[in-house]
Amino acid sequence: MRELVEPVAAIGVDYGGTELKAVLGNAVEVIGEPVRLRLGRAIEAEQVVAEVAGVVQLLSARAADANVSVAGVCLVIPGRVNPDLGRGEFSANLGWADFAIGPELEAVLGQPVLVEHDVYAGALAEFSIGAGRGLRSGAFVPVGTGMAAAVLLDGRIWRGATRFAGEIGHVCTSAIGATANGEPSRCVESAASGRGIERAYAELVGEDEYIEAKEIAVRAAAGEQAASVVWQECVDTLARSLSTLALTLDVEAIVVGGGLSQAGGQLFDPLASAMAKELASVREVPELRSAALGQTAGARGAALHALATPLPTPSSRVAVASSPKLNTSSCLESTQQPKFMLAFDHRASTATELFNSETVSVEQWALLADAKTVIAEAVISSLQVVGHLGEVSVLVDMECGEAAARVAQSGGIDTALALEVSGQRQLVLLDEAQMETSSSILESAKWGKVLLRWNPNDPMDLKEANLAALQQARSICAGFGMDLLLELIVPPTTSDMEHVGDDAARYRSEMLPGLLAVAVGEITERFGLPDLWKLQGVASASKAAAVSEACCVDGVVPPIVILGAGAPRDEIATWLRAGAGVRGYAGFAIGRSIWKAPIAGLLSGQMDRVAVRDEIVARFTEYVNDYMVAARVSLVAGCS
Repeated sequence: MRELVEPVAAIGVDYGGTELKAVLGNAVEVIGEPVRLRLGRAIEAEQVVAEVAGVVQLLSARAADANVSVAGVCLVIPGRVNPDLGRGEFSANLGWADFAIGPELEAVLGQPVLVEHDVYAGALAEFSIGAGRGLRSGAFVPVGTGMAAAVLLDGRIWRGATRFAGEIGHVCTSAIGATANGEPSRCVESAASGRGIERAYAELVGEDEYIEAKEIAVRAAAGEQAASVVWQECVDTLARSLSTLALTLDVEAIVVGGGLSQAGGQLFDPLASAMAKELASVREVPELRSAALGQTAGARGAALHALATPLPTPSSRVAVASSPKLNTSSCLESTQQPKFMLAFDHRASTATELFNSETVSVEQWALLADAKTVIAEAVISSLQVVGHLGEVSVLVDMECGEAAARVAQSGGIDTALALEVSGQRQLVLLDEAQMETSSSILESAKWGKVLLRWNPNDPMDLKEANLAALQQARSICAGFGMDLLLELIVPPTTSDMEHVGDDAARYRSEMLPGLLAVAVGEITERFGLPDLWKLQGVASASKAAAVSEACCVDGVVPPIVILGAGAPRDEIATWLRAGAGVRGYAGFAIGRSIWKAPIAGLLSGQMDRVAVRDEIVARFTEYVNDYMVAARVSLVAGCS
């Protein structure tokens, strides 16, 4: 029976001032339609718990029907939140004070529930998979029922000393007085929020009932005077607030979300003009971006937080209650696009495994070549699912993968072509005749790839021969206009294995990380930098940092993708987490862990081409999700 890669998702619930929104999702997709419930203005605690629990149970049943594993549940709410105790300490928009919503939900659901701030959650989603993805600094400002901000500094969300950073909606914009109902006047939120607009419009026209903000926006667009006055005041107040934010933090961009952002140009055009006036003598207006995830950003971020955060226990809530965790670590993550490479340049050894034979016939090679075209078709299909998250590419051989390379290239997929003879301890390149036969795909390829086996304890003559072959490979790449992808494997020497008692697992855990850094350093010093490294994974950030440092020349570290080595999914996830935020580490190049089982099913006649393609897409998607959670979401959240 084939080992299945089980889809993993989490349940995220955004409980706002007027609406509940919930999703079953991960970093790649939302499974099924979001759940949305309108909320009253004053709801009893018992009803809140019942509503949220009912939605969680509904989405849990959906996950079971779709054979999706639920990794966790997270509820996000506005106001002052204590995530460690799972409490909503105060929320003006919800009318809550000291509400132990997390523990109460856990009692009903019988499972841990994380509780977080809604603006943080929206920012986590937008900065890791949405409109702010790739920014080093920015602000996420949802303008909905209320108004607040979350700030991204050095690639991570800054929570503040007491987790209250970004509450700019409560900043006063004029002298404090009192409105007709006795509330403090002229805070930003009183004008620049959905509820603020509704209240201001009602007061201006003398109506007792509030009209929804989106209707006021429609009336303003139609030229109604009262609506236009209220809308302009909202824009001007928001412009002053965001200009102050830009001057204080000097962020690259501001992502505006929430219900009012749905007004599009009606909001963004005058907002940019008003900010230009505010900032005219000081700096340019930071880039204004509309939130990509719309009004479900908070729920998506809640699900992402659940995927990236260890589940709470009653004892852990008590243990951390008196000392909130603050993120003080720095972030070295590159802003480059993640690289998702599906590798299927495997040849002789994999062919003998797939056909369960020590010799492979001509007919079997032809079957394998055809099977590789199915893998290429799957990668093309995956673009619709994961293409927006990073650079999708393939690594394939020329001997039995030329047809697959042509399929991939015709589908717009960046291609790496293996230039070495398979299975050699010493690097030997393919002969000129093979290169000439495959010249058309070489000329269209992005990378030429060589697999180098190098141990620091190798004899000098072997190292010299390998360096000479590397120089030849670089010349070949230059001749065909390709970049050089250097895959490095550090095989154990006889003395290495003696040192660990012939235990391969001990070699990988105890010796490989150190040898890998030394090997990379030797190659870098004697050969120079490749355009892209493909390296074995290590199990800790400090070991990954040592490898990164060994790759560095004059402050430059080429991008590094982690190879899969046919390892189990959880072990690969450990390697991805270790590289998260380490300079250079930029993605993965995984092969057999994704395609070997479905291709075996195809070759044995147990699966047809469509089923194989779909399963490869599903497996590839799950590894992309694992990468995004480990290397992007966790970093932005400050969990790494």
